[in-house]
Amino acid sequence: MNKAISTLLILIALSFQGFSDIESISPNISFIHGAVNGVLLEQNGKTLAVYGDPRENSPVPEKVLFTHCRRDVVWDGQSLVKKGAEAVIPAGERESFTESNLYWQNQFTARYHDYAQQTTKFPVESLQTATAVKGGDTIAWQGLNIQVLDTPGYTRNAISYLFEIDGQRIACVGDLIYGDGKLLDIYSLQDAIPNSNAGGYHGYMARAAEVIASLDRIASASPDILLPARGPAIRPPDRESVV
Repeated sequence: MNKAISTLLILIALSFQGFSDIESISPNISFIHGAVNGVLLEQNGKTLAVYGDPRENSPVPEKVLFTHCRRDVVWDGQSLVKKGAEAVIPAGERESFTESNLYWQNQFTARYHDYAQQTTKFPVESLQTATAVKGGDTIAWQGLNIQVLDTPGYTRNAISYLFEIDGQRIACVGDLIYGDGKLLDIYSLQDAIPNSNAGGYHGYMARAAEVIASLDRIASASPDILLPARGPAIRPPDRESVV
C-alpha cells in the first residue's frame, strides 16, 4: 500500500479514537487537546474538568464545568456526568441543558417556523441534575475560588471561568475565541437586531458586539493564559490577541 495512503488511514483511525495530546500548563493544570479540548485541575488528590475530557476511558472528575450549551462541545462532559461527575452549567442556558429533549420533541413542526434562526446543535440527551451559575458567582472547590464571568456572544448566555493556580491566572473561555484574534465561526452569531427591526432570520453576525464586549471583560481580568474549548492555548493574551 502506498505510504501516503497508509499514513492517511492511520490519522483517520486516530481521529475516530478521539486521539488527543496533553499539554502541561502547570503542575496542577493539564490542557488536553482534542476536537473539543479538556482542562483538568488537580487539587488534594481530586480532579475538576472544564469542558470534559476527550480521552478514551478518562477518569471521572468530581465536577465538570460547562461554558455553553452546544451539542458538539458538551459530548465529552456529558459522558463524565453520566458516570457520576457533578455538572455546573450557565444559568441562562439551563433549559438547553436540562430540557433539550423538549426541543427535539417539538422540532418536527417547529423547524418550519424557526424565525429566530438559532442553532440546532442542542444536546440529544438532557442532563438530569446540574448546578446553575451566572456572572458574579464563585465556585469553591478544594481551596480554589473559581470566578464566573458572563461572556455572551458565541451563544446568548455563555459564561467563562477564571481562577488562579500554581501562580497563574487562567481563563477558560469556551468558544469565545479560537487562537490569537480568531473566531471559530461567524455563523453562530446569528440573532435578532431589535434596533433595526431585524429578526433572527436576518440578523447575520448580530452578536458580534457581544463577542467584543465579552473579550473586553476577559482582557480586564488580566489572565496569564486563555484555554478555549477549541483551538490552542493562548499566551500571553494581550489586548491585540483577545480583541
